[in-house]
Amino acid sequence: MRPILHVDTERGWRGGQNQVYLLHRGLVAAGAPSTVLCRAGEPLAERLAAEGLPFLTVPLGFAFQLRAAAVIRKHAVAGALIHAHASAAHGIALLGVVGTKAPLLVTRRLDFALKTGAMARWKYGPRVTRFIAISQAVARILMAGGVTARQVMLIPDGIDPPTGTPAIAVPPTNTIRTGSGGYRYVGPAPIVLCAAAFAEHKGHRHLLEAWRLIEARGVPGELHLAGQGELETDLRTQAEGLRRVKFLGWIDDLPTRWAGVTLAVGMPTEVYAPDHEPVIEIGDRTTIGKDCWFVARHSIVLEHDVTI
Repeated sequence: MRPILHVDTERGWRGGQNQVYLLHRGLVAAGAPSTVLCRAGEPLAERLAAEGLPFLTVPLGFAFQLRAAAVIRKHAVAGALIHAHASAAHGIALLGVVGTKAPLLVTRRLDFALKTGAMARWKYGPRVTRFIAISQAVARILMAGGVTARQVMLIPDGIDPPTGTPAIAVPPTNTIRTGSGGYRYVGPAPIVLCAAAFAEHKGHRHLLEAWRLIEARGVPGELHLAGQGELETDLRTQAEGLRRVKFLGWIDDLPTRWAGVTLAVGMPTEVYAPDHEPVIEIGDRTTIGKDCWFVARHSIVLEHDVTI
């Protein structure tokens, strides 16, 4: 089996780093020769070390990118598959595979339009074997920016399946799949969970705008916001006066919380129902308020038994 080198050079711990960790852990458990290259002293390195998973680090400081590219090149020459997991890692990995035939995968999680210019054409050109888009919205943005359809694969991010007792103490909600492909919710007031960093591009402010409409119309349910970030103070201010919005902070028990929710909102791309299938793909954060209200109006008004 071809060795795999995952490259993540980001600081801190956010959803992207959790995805690298989960993928790497799963590959190692399956017997794959998987290794992660990351920054020394960062949470990803600490977590991998604590669990005894294979990883390499590059010390911070002068020529960090060149040192990382040199490590990547060593693995590429040896025949490894290189998998870059963020924009910075993408550029470093391209440097590392220059002159080699190593396959290069790039996972893209952001729904920003691609930049233009010579550097962008190099980054998003034919040297990348496959771009892994985590949603249809990201796939569309890649192809709109010039990436060929052949290069794009749609592989949604995921979390561990729920295990044990749900962390949210609510009675189970009955979910019925309708003949039209929609959903009908019959049961207690639902829990809507959004787990995402409090950053501008996530679009939480649009979700809160939608939730204000929901509360104004007397629709039952609670909105739980899990995460941290630079916009937390602003979002808490915006949520003042909303009686059924809870800020959970950073949580480590997302799988068990997922087991107790009615809808999970993946910001800013998709809204999911309890069977993990997308209900509506939003794709554009400017429309999230309208689309979340559509879901709330048609799926959460329990007393009217309305379907989508």
